[in-house]
Amino acid sequence: NGFSGEVSSAALGICVTVHRAVSREGNPFQETLRLIPSCIYLGIGCRRDTPCELIEKKVSQVMDACQLDWRAVAGVASIDLKKDEVGLQQFCRNHNLSFTVYTAEELKAVEGEFTPSRFVGSVTGVDNVCERAAAQSCMKAGHYRMIQKKTAGDGVTVAIAMEDRSVEFE
Repeated sequence: NGFSGEVSSAALGICVTVHRAVSREGNPFQETLRLIPSCIYLGIGCRRDTPCELIEKKVSQVMDACQLDWRAVAGVASIDLKKDEVGLQQFCRNHNLSFTVYTAEELKAVEGEFTPSRFVGSVTGVDNVCERAAAQSCMKAGHYRMIQKKTAGDGVTVAIAMEDRSVEFE
């Protein structure tokens, strides 16, 4: 899911990462083939009728802060209360991403340490939507790693989880 930043003396190599190349000099080899697996899920929560532009702005800020490559994003998830949310649907269409929703019960069942919110709990029936939804989307791989805990602003919350995968070369 990245590299240490040290450049190898090898002329040619492969880098499997979800991070974007910040610069040509930021590659671990003189000539680098970057393989970007689609294994990141965005958990998004938002106020009712939040426009796509605000969702786009917040998600882009978080993706940029984490230096994540958009091509690594496999999908978006939220609570079923947001299934008809026009801004979320438009965001997913704009990025050609699947949009999955889960019930409060499904989200409550996700194991892990999540950032609780009494307000979100009183409205949705679950103490955290974005972190739990991102984590739940990764469960088909068996395990996940939270890359970014809940980040909130402008009525939008975003969390990022990654399927726990490994790559082996023989």
